[in-house]
Amino acid sequence: MTKWAARKRAQRALPNLVGQKCEDCGTTKLLQRHHPDYSKPDAFRILCRMCHVKADQADGHRPAKQMRVCRLCGAMFLPTHSKKHNLCSPECRSEMGRINARKRWGSGTKSLKACRA
Repeated sequence: MTKWAARKRAQRALPNLVGQKCEDCGTTKLLQRHHPDYSKPDAFRILCRMCHVKADQADGHRPAKQMRVCRLCGAMFLPTHSKKHNLCSPECRSEMGRINARKRWGSGTKSLKACRA
């Protein structure tokens, strides 16, 4: 049975997740069905989104995020949602913006009138 057929079979077995709780943390929000083994489509767990991610990472179905080094301060950090993150905090992003502005427009000593003349 394919992964998609197993998902559909689980949806038919329990069509409405209202009133259910996450089996790990007990929350009632953002619930999903987790299949540890797709060859057993009726064997699934009800998990919230965050516990589902953790369960998938434990099963090896979803790779864990890797620690990165901040380009500005050199601190190690875990990117929250994007592979393109290369700065660790809002403070580092702000400082990098100032550095890039200085590269682009210089030190800012020229006035607008001097530029137009």
